[in-house]
Amino acid sequence: MKVYIVITILLVCATQFKIIECGKKMDIDGLKDMLKPMSKSCKTKTGVSDELIAGTANGIWPRERSLMCYFKCLAVMLKAMNKQGEITLREINRQLNILVIDELVPRMKQILEQCLATATPSDDACEYAFNLIVCGYKADPTLYFLPS
Repeated sequence: MKVYIVITILLVCATQFKIIECGKKMDIDGLKDMLKPMSKSCKTKTGVSDELIAGTANGIWPRERSLMCYFKCLAVMLKAMNKQGEITLREINRQLNILVIDELVPRMKQILEQCLATATPSDDACEYAFNLIVCGYKADPTLYFLPS
């Protein structure tokens, strides 16, 4: 129940600030815009530098703790992962179907399945989130939608 309340609040706030239009599915640029407020919050929580984040858009993936935990923070805020590092596949699929334009959804789901199969879960949720993001980027950099 908490998950649905949080998602509802996020979507209401996003529409109020014109981040997304209600009922309109987003392309990669729309997803980046939607994530900017979450990114700002996660930067503050983890202390990651803008330079480290910006580098990821160019395929630069230093195994820096603050960067790894930044990705975990985003995954938790998006309800893609819980705080213990467990993936919430049902929620990810639900959000993809609601938020992402139809032509991108099948490829994103394919990459998600591929990365879940190859990235070994870790006791370290930050490291696991990082490994999943890196896997997704390497599979198809054109679908990388995290703000830089």
